[in-house]
Amino acid sequence: MSARHQFHYINAKILTIAVLCFGMLTLAMSILYFQKQIILFSLALAGLVVVYFAAINILPDKWRMLIPKELVIAVVYVTGIWFVPLWLSTQPVSCHLIIILLLLTMLVWSEGAIASWFEYYDDVHDGNHSFATTLGLIRGKYIILIVLISVLIFLPGLSFLSHQPAIKYGAILLLAINLGLLAIVLFPRYFSRNSRYRMIGESLFFIPSLMVLF
Repeated sequence: MSARHQFHYINAKILTIAVLCFGMLTLAMSILYFQKQIILFSLALAGLVVVYFAAINILPDKWRMLIPKELVIAVVYVTGIWFVPLWLSTQPVSCHLIIILLLLTMLVWSEGAIASWFEYYDDVHDGNHSFATTLGLIRGKYIILIVLISVLIFLPGLSFLSHQPAIKYGAILLLAINLGLLAIVLFPRYFSRNSRYRMIGESLFFIPSLMVLF
């Protein structure tokens, strides 16, 4: 069992209570301050997460392997962040923005897939299913590299073609995330020490917060 899984297992009761408390607080604040449509969407997204956890705990092993955990996480992550800004925006959603969101989803998926690649032996030992355990180490690494290189090729062109400053800056910030993830894949020996791949990989997604400076 990995140190991270062991921590969650040992502290399961405390973590469950904390999640329930913060969840109730979040729900109360949402009812007080958010529009009805946003609350309904949030509940629908939470429902999707509940269905996912129910599925991986109820379904037989052969069916659980077919659930793309990393993709589910990526879709929930990006949707949860971007739904409210898009809903409240007075401007039409451009094709370039949709592409940016799709590329961000691919990068979030890549980070999860990279983590599963590093944790392959722990997951096999614990009987957990992941991208890496489904496809194997070699094939999994090739697919991750293909996705990251594809995004790397696409982002500079998007930055030059778009006339919207926000899209240009967004493409540049996603490019920084992409290069960071590529570095993790290309130098696994360095990033495997002390779980640097997870700490640095997840920290890369704070980079888009730099958008507030522009």
